Amino acid sequence: MDTNDKYWQDSDELFARTKEAKECLKEEIRHIRKAEAGRKRATRIFLTVLTLVTVAVLYLYFSSPGRVVVSRTGEIQGLANQARASLQGKRFWRDQLHEVTREIRWDDSGILENSVDGRTSGESDWDADREMETYYRKYPKSRSSLAELHAKAERGRITQVEWMVYSSLLEELRKNRSHELQGILPVVRSKAG
Repeated sequence: MDTNDKYWQDSDELFARTKEAKECLKEEIRHIRKAEAGRKRATRIFLTVLTLVTVAVLYLYFSSPGRVVVSRTGEIQGLANQARASLQGKRFWRDQLHEVTREIRWDDSGILENSVDGRTSGESDWDADREMETYYRKYPKSRSSLAELHAKAERGRITQVEWMVYSSLLEELRKNRSHELQGILPVVRSKAG
């Protein structure tokens, strides 16, 4: 074999090895890029989860349940409220004390017994009837027929019976809730103070 043939043979072998090395490098670069893309995706996912957790913690730290969520035994209802209590500490208990006292005050104001302006519903009905009589004197054709008046009276009696039933049920519920709140108050007061 002459030197020229050997040169071409070596050069073909070198070319094949270079081509093989180039393919290996391309494969390595693909693996590196794939790993880098996976790392970037993992970083984005991590940052998203971290942001969501931070928002949830901040929400629980600064928010209030807006209602009484404590039982007589001091047990807190709900996982979010338990997390809120551990994050807020005494502030959570002071907020619960405020909610309990606010609900007790509302209960003691006798909402079911009187209307807003202090008149009973009977007085309000009498005032409305008096105003309607004035209207009927002015416009007699707008007055209801006897059948309509009779039906209205029956509806009024049915409504009155329904209200008596509902009123006793509501009063029972109010008393139960009031009793429950009176039991919760000392627990909340001790943890708030």
